[in-house]
Amino acid sequence: MADARQLLALAERLSAAASACDWAALAQVDRELAEALGRLAPPTEQSRSVRDAMAVLQHAHSRAQAACAGEAAALEARLADLGSRKEGWLAYAMADAGEGSPA
Repeated sequence: MADARQLLALAERLSAAASACDWAALAQVDRELAEALGRLAPPTEQSRSVRDAMAVLQHAHSRAQAACAGEAAALEARLADLGSRKEGWLAYAMADAGEGSPA
């Protein structure tokens, strides 16, 4: 069964991974979090310390989710920018490929 210390440690790791934009670490913590949440007692049987830790964890999760959404938006914008320049990139690639061929 997950206890308050484990939940608080997961919250700290979740926050650290999100702050560092370490998406691999964030994914690992997310998997561990899912396992820990599966081991929790029903809400009516949780201690006050577990409920308090859950509140901290929910806050950390919200911040991590916002960081992920921000990064996803930045990547989407970067991909759109690259897509809008595709014709130029292809023209340069074709010109470079043509320079080495005999006339």
